[in-house]
Amino acid sequence: MFRYLLLVSMLLLSSCASVDKTSVKLSSATIHKVSYIKSSDGIFEFSFDYVIDNFVNYKNIYFCSVHVLAIGGKTIMSPAEGESSACSIDTFSGKAKVNWTAKGDIKSDLSIQYFIAIYQNESKDLSQSIANSQLAKLEI
Repeated sequence: MFRYLLLVSMLLLSSCASVDKTSVKLSSATIHKVSYIKSSDGIFEFSFDYVIDNFVNYKNIYFCSVHVLAIGGKTIMSPAEGESSACSIDTFSGKAKVNWTAKGDIKSDLSIQYFIAIYQNESKDLSQSIANSQLAKLEI
């Protein structure tokens, strides 16, 4: 009898341990009205409107960032020298802002373009893009 109870307990515990309680359905989103302003110290502030379908109301599950690319020259496409700050999104729709700081001199023979992306965290170490804006030219 003791062995039977021990076996049943182990089976129950192992089945509970294998269930991922953090998995959530992946949302989709749209990004509209992207614009930016440039300050004199090389900081670009991007703003945009967004709507998230199938919004999941968990804290820190959505975030956004700006991706700045150098196209042309010796490279086809690579990240431009700079630093992006991520923004947190906690409502199903609204306005958001994200900054990018240019580092060093950007070569004039390169076309600098950018896009905004919204991500959804799927686990502690994994996130997935759920929306991207159109690729647009960045006037340096």
